[in-house]
Amino acid sequence: METLAKLFSSGTLVKIMRLFLFHPTEAYDADDLARKTKSGKKSILYETKLLTDVGFLKQAMFSKKVMKTVGRKRAERSRRVKGWALDESFPYLSSLKTLLVNTDLMNKGELEQRLSQVGRLKLIVVSGVFMQEDQQIDLLLVGERIRYPALASAIKAIESAIGTEVRYAIFPPDEFEYRMGVRDRLLRDVFDYPHLVVKNSFRKSFSSSSA
Repeated sequence: METLAKLFSSGTLVKIMRLFLFHPTEAYDADDLARKTKSGKKSILYETKLLTDVGFLKQAMFSKKVMKTVGRKRAERSRRVKGWALDESFPYLSSLKTLLVNTDLMNKGELEQRLSQVGRLKLIVVSGVFMQEDQQIDLLLVGERIRYPALASAIKAIESAIGTEVRYAIFPPDEFEYRMGVRDRLLRDVFDYPHLVVKNSFRKSFSSSSA
C-alpha cells in the first residue's frame, strides 16, 4: 500500500505514468517528458525519481535525434541520451493500466471545457482511444468559426493530460451532414463502433454506444 500511496501524489505524475503505459516500449528523457506532459522540468525530475525509486520506471540510454548547427546550416543528428523506460517487471503494472488507461481518460465536462475556445462546436464525439478501441479517429468535432490555433492548443493539452496522441477530424455542419447522408466510411468508423457523444446541438440524436 505504501508504494501505491506514493504513486498518485500529483497530476504530473499521473500524466507521466499514462504516457509510459500507452507507450510501453518507448524511452523518454526529461525534455521529452516536459514537452509531452506540459510540465516543468523540475517537476519531471522529481516525479521520475519517485517512479524509479518504486520500480515503475528504470533508467535507460537511447538514441535521440536532435537539431545541431553545422556552420551556417542546421542538421538533424542522432546522439545517445539518458532517460527512462517502463520497467515491465513492476508488480502493479496490470492494476495501474486498469486504473489509468482502461477507464475514462477524461470526463465529458473537462473535455468540453478544454474545447470551449475552439469555436462554435455543435457536435463533440469521442471514440478510439477514449473507448479503449482501435479506430481511425479518437475525436470527432463539428462546428463553425473554428479558431485553428486554439484547436491545436486544445488538442495538445488533451494529449498531455491523457498521455497519448489524439487523432481527430473536424467538419463544418453542412459537410458533416452530407457525409452522414452518404454513409461516409470515416464517420461509420465512429458511429458504428463504441463512442460517446459529449455535446450535440443538432436536432437529431447520435446515440452513444458502448458495444
